[in-house]
Amino acid sequence: MKRINQYLLLAVFLFTTSVLHAQLNVQATRWAVPGMQIDFNNYPATASPLNTGTVVDGINSYSYMGGPMLFQIVDQQIKSPSGYNLATIGNSAMCRGAEYATAKVKNDCETFVTFFIERGVVPLFTTESLCYSKYSRNPVTGAINMIIQGQVLKSDNIDPVGGIVLTKERADGSRFLYYASTETGQGFLRRYTLNADGTINGETVLYTTNTPFLMAELELSHDGTRLAFSRVRVGSWSPNAVDNDVVIFEIDPSTGDLANSTPHYINLATNDDFDHYPGIEFSADGSELFVFRAGVGLYKINMTNYSSSQINGFDASFTYSMLELGRDGYYYFARDDGLYRMDDAYAISPFAS
Repeated sequence: MKRINQYLLLAVFLFTTSVLHAQLNVQATRWAVPGMQIDFNNYPATASPLNTGTVVDGINSYSYMGGPMLFQIVDQQIKSPSGYNLATIGNSAMCRGAEYATAKVKNDCETFVTFFIERGVVPLFTTESLCYSKYSRNPVTGAINMIIQGQVLKSDNIDPVGGIVLTKERADGSRFLYYASTETGQGFLRRYTLNADGTINGETVLYTTNTPFLMAELELSHDGTRLAFSRVRVGSWSPNAVDNDVVIFEIDPSTGDLANSTPHYINLATNDDFDHYPGIEFSADGSELFVFRAGVGLYKINMTNYSSSQINGFDASFTYSMLELGRDGYYYFARDDGLYRMDDAYAISPFAS
């Protein structure tokens, strides 16, 4: 399988040529992209330089409660905001997947856990492991002490192409981590729990199907009641997955279980087997789900009846990007010539280059 160069942020910004990927809580106050950080503490949001250095796989940054950036993760290296190497988070022989998810441990304000996907390429197929690293940060010097490095929670093979998403903090200080992937041709949705003390409970399999889950991005609605992913280009590679352009799970956020045992499989278009659906994002109120179809246009899915429609007149040159809702209410995406944002009326304006 072809490897894709990725650039990630906070929980994730990705560019692939002109592609932006972010998988964030809508309340996040800072994003980072290669060479730049976006500050939502200002309104409208502003962009400023960030010393990321050369990025091969991804960049992930963390700030807390609207404060300054505490650290960044560039590829497998944890770095200071100024770009100084502090620690190694994963296996340097592997490439990173499209999503990172970092959380502060509730009961220890200087300890953090980062979940990530590592992939290796062998002849004819890829392997994938869901991993996490746990580390503490000195609040005075910023030094990182690695406690657990690259611990594997789950490994799959035969082109799993999975995704992860971390929920908001719950009342007891815990969070749920969802991992959707493919294991030997079957699609799985699994749940793990990051507890308030930093321990991680083992996997709970929430759903399995004989249809592969080959996702471009896994996305959680901002109220935690919907979990959705859009698919990568599949073509003849996985013919029984081509009609599942978007898959949507209904979630009970109080328990982390499925509220509906059967997900919604959405086929947005016909004759699209070789098309890619790179960008997916929920509206702020959760009533709609927006999806980019690369080179074609923007679609929206009604979350009440799961009907879908294409937005007329949307500039297809922007649809090769991931899509993310910012704290300021704009939807952000990228093109070769810079970063753009869209308002609720689908009007596009440049943000930063």
